[in-house]
Amino acid sequence: MALHRAMVCALILLLAPSTLAAQQITYGATIFGGLFLPTADLVDQTTAGDVYQYGHKTGWTAGGRFALYITPRFAVDGELVYAQSDLDVNNVLAGTPSDTTVDAGLIVGSVNAVYTVLDPPLDPLAVFVSGGLGLVYRDSDDLDSPTDIAGVLGIGFRYGVSPTVDIRVDLRDYLSMFEGNIPEADSKLQNDLFVTAGVEFRFGRGG
Repeated sequence: MALHRAMVCALILLLAPSTLAAQQITYGATIFGGLFLPTADLVDQTTAGDVYQYGHKTGWTAGGRFALYITPRFAVDGELVYAQSDLDVNNVLAGTPSDTTVDAGLIVGSVNAVYTVLDPPLDPLAVFVSGGLGLVYRDSDDLDSPTDIAGVLGIGFRYGVSPTVDIRVDLRDYLSMFEGNIPEADSKLQNDLFVTAGVEFRFGRGG
């Protein structure tokens, strides 16, 4: 009997940490929209008298995000975002200028670590920073662009309107090197900014 009780106690002790962790985990699902803000031309180069200039225009975005809140302050999230952003093409080839706008867009996705830096005593307002890795795909026949690897930095805030619903605002910067197949063009650092606002629904055992 004593051995049986000891085994039960040991099992309880082994299961306690995992049970506690499960109780602390909260899941979040967000739908959002916003703006895409390009900060630099994809290409801005002059070679042998010819000028190549390609750049995205400001556009709208829509997307979704899933978050795993491991502790009240630390989370990991994954997001997928589409941005409608036409391409402004201004070339001067053999002395002849051309200025056209072509349909284009971006699809980006990333996995990020999120850390809440300010929460209490601001509750229900929480301010957080984030960082991670992502991919950027530029959808345009004029670019013939591959998918580029990006570093992602962000800042944002959440405002709780109920125990299970937050208003969430994010600013995320996707940093990548554009390497599209444009003649005579070198790779160029891109800072693609996404400003989004949406509603996050929380569920799970945590609080």
